[in-house]
Amino acid sequence: MFSPTLLNQKKFYLALFCLTYWFGGVGLYAQSSGGGGYFAVGYSNMGQSVGVQDKGTQEKAVLNTGSYDRSASGFFVNYASSPNLFGAGGLGYNFLFSYTELNVTAQIVQGSLGSSSNSPQTLNLGTSAQGRGFFVVPRLFYLWGQSPYDSYFMISAGLGLGGFNTEGDLYLTENTENTNPTCFAKKKALDVEGIQANCQKRSFTYSGMSQGSPALSLNVEKKWGYALLGLNLKGVNASDDQYDYSFATLAVNLGVAF
Repeated sequence: MFSPTLLNQKKFYLALFCLTYWFGGVGLYAQSSGGGGYFAVGYSNMGQSVGVQDKGTQEKAVLNTGSYDRSASGFFVNYASSPNLFGAGGLGYNFLFSYTELNVTAQIVQGSLGSSSNSPQTLNLGTSAQGRGFFVVPRLFYLWGQSPYDSYFMISAGLGLGGFNTEGDLYLTENTENTNPTCFAKKKALDVEGIQANCQKRSFTYSGMSQGSPALSLNVEKKWGYALLGLNLKGVNASDDQYDYSFATLAVNLGVAF
C-alpha cells in the first residue's frame, strides 16, 4: 500500500504533467544528480511563432500556434552545460545548445472587439508555416537553492547566435491601413472570408540555418525532489532581400532528474 506522503507526491507530479501538457507541452529531462549538464527532449504545442514583414510596404503577418488546433506542435532538443558559479553566491553561467522544430497553423490578427477594445486574435485563415532552428547561447543565471544539483529555483538570460529555415504562406493583414484599406477594414472586423478575398496572400521560404544571427534566450527552472519544471523562451530575427523574419519558440517542460 502507498503511504499518504507517497500518494500525495504522485498526485502532485501527475498534476504537473497535466498542466504542462495542456498549457505548453511535454519534455523529458535527463540530469545527473551528481553534477553536469542536462538534456531536455520533448515537444511544445503553444507559444511558437513565425513573423514575416514585407520590406517595401511594411505590411506584415504573424503565424502562431492556434488554441483551436492542439495537433500543431514542434519537437525540440535542449542541452544545458554544467553550471558554473562565480563564488559563494547564486550568480553563475552556463551554455544552452538547442535544436527546435515548429509547425504553426493560426494567424494573429489585430481586430476590433467592440468600440473601445483592440485585441489580437488567432484566426484559421488556411495558412501555415513550418520551420526548424538552432540556438547557441551563453547564459547568466541566478540560483536560489543549496546547489545547482539539489532543489533550486533559477532564472537565466543569454544572448548568442541562432539560425533557422522556414517556409509557408500567409495573408499580409497588419500595417495595411494605408496600403490596402479594404483589407484593413476586413481584418478589423475579423472577417475571415473578407481577409482571404482582399488581403495579399504570400508564400515565403527562408533558409538561414547556416547563417548566425543574434538570438535571445530566457529561462525559468524549478527543481524539487526528482521533478524538474522548466520554461524556455528562444527567439531570433533575420532578413533577406524581400522580407524581415522572426522565429520564436516557448516551451514549458516537465521532466525527471536522476
